[in-house]
Amino acid sequence: MTDARSPRGGFFRRAGAAVIDLLLVSALYLGFLALGLVAIRLGVRSAGASGPSMELANILWVPYLALWAAITELYIAYWTHTGGQTPGKMALGIRVIGADDGDPTWAQACLRPVPYLLSWSVFG
Repeated sequence: MTDARSPRGGFFRRAGAAVIDLLLVSALYLGFLALGLVAIRLGVRSAGASGPSMELANILWVPYLALWAAITELYIAYWTHTGGQTPGKMALGIRVIGADDGDPTWAQACLRPVPYLLSWSVFG
């Protein structure tokens, strides 16, 4: 049941919230990516090589993509369960509610990002 004081989030408000959240997730991911690149550089230097090989780059793109998916899943699930709002939704006044008009359960919150990840993996 929707509260009369809380209008439904329209397409543009939801899209704006998604952009804000994507920027925040990207910032988190870039932080982890930077740490990974520092570790690679230290490992390459200690091995005496001049730089990482293409073979190493080809091996690491799958774990880095999996890391981005995991960060996205955790970000959306945590914020959705804890108050029904990601920071993007908070900024635009949108809230996700569960079946009982309360915050979504952990199961609902963990399932919510799955379609996002599937569509991003197919459509980019």
